[in-house]
Amino acid sequence: MQPDLVWSACLGELQLQMTQATFDTWLRDARFLKYEDGSFTIGVKSSYARDWLENRLLPTIKRTLSRLTEESADVTFVVREEERQDAGHDEAEGKLTAEGVYGDAVAAVLQSERAEIVSHYNIDNWLPELGTERWALVVLVRRLLKDAPSRDDGTRRLDITREELARSLGMKDPDTISRWLKSESIPERPGWRRIEETDDQAKALKQFVPYIRYRYHREGGVTKKLDGYTLYVRMDDPIAPRDRVIKLPRAARLIEQHGMVQATLGLDRAGTLLDSIEIVQEKVRAIEPGLGRRTLRAVARPIAKEVELLLDDEGSMRFYLKVLETLYPQGRLDLFNKALQTAGEVGTDDPDANLGRTFVEDLRLLGEEEEVDVGMKPRAEKD
Repeated sequence: MQPDLVWSACLGELQLQMTQATFDTWLRDARFLKYEDGSFTIGVKSSYARDWLENRLLPTIKRTLSRLTEESADVTFVVREEERQDAGHDEAEGKLTAEGVYGDAVAAVLQSERAEIVSHYNIDNWLPELGTERWALVVLVRRLLKDAPSRDDGTRRLDITREELARSLGMKDPDTISRWLKSESIPERPGWRRIEETDDQAKALKQFVPYIRYRYHREGGVTKKLDGYTLYVRMDDPIAPRDRVIKLPRAARLIEQHGMVQATLGLDRAGTLLDSIEIVQEKVRAIEPGLGRRTLRAVARPIAKEVELLLDDEGSMRFYLKVLETLYPQGRLDLFNKALQTAGEVGTDDPDANLGRTFVEDLRLLGEEEEVDVGMKPRAEKD
């Protein structure tokens, strides 16, 4: 084995796994220095490059070297001596070098800069769609992918076994992972698979894991299937199905008309109140029948929050949620939408109107007329 040629082959494979910019920044100048007892010593141009490679790419590089050498391989990154000398000349010339440090031992352990950010949009829209377990799987895999190279199409590739995933999620049965990732072949992309849409949660998971490939190993002219998967995972949040139908067309119209989109897509009272009412009403109509109490609450809570903001009725989210939960089993969510429509019309005519109160009064009248429990006491029974 010629270790310098092995390292060159490793660089060639790594270059195919990441963007050209990432490769040029961190690996193009990485040079083979020595090989001893199964360990490669690689020289890099700066301590920052060394730390970045150790923190982000070390597992990937070790796996690639082990596959190329057909034995367990280790790798150590060091700053090349000539680079250290150049740094000394830079200091003499007045140039500065900055390195990140931690203020104390606790900060060094926490490494708070390495955070997995979960957006409010993700929690409000995708947690109910995925369910808690599959949602946790997406968050976990994204965290693991922080150390994997990014590809040109915006995805990152992760090689992992189902046992490793199950263990990280605190699950005893790895077959659960197999059920979640049950897949079918993609005719137009030989060798690749996609999650079968066996239910709504599987359909939602497919939005985050668009492609799956079984792991294979070729040795002695024979290809063997390994126990694991190659997952392609989106690092951005897909737009939720209902917003794809409702909010995207509205956003396109706003851009065409005004060249901009309000941050809340009209969920304020600045001239688009009735349009915003229509968006929320569509969400109410989209609530599927037969939901259990917990699932209904997960679906209705973000709607109740939007109504609270829309009607400028701070602190009333729980009230609107209670009304939705009361009307849902009776099949009378239409009363919620009617009261919302009345509030919208009043608010359009009178910007100073108390829309929360308008909604409550109209809903109570509708309940009395239709003899439906709307979650409020009738007027005669109120203290």
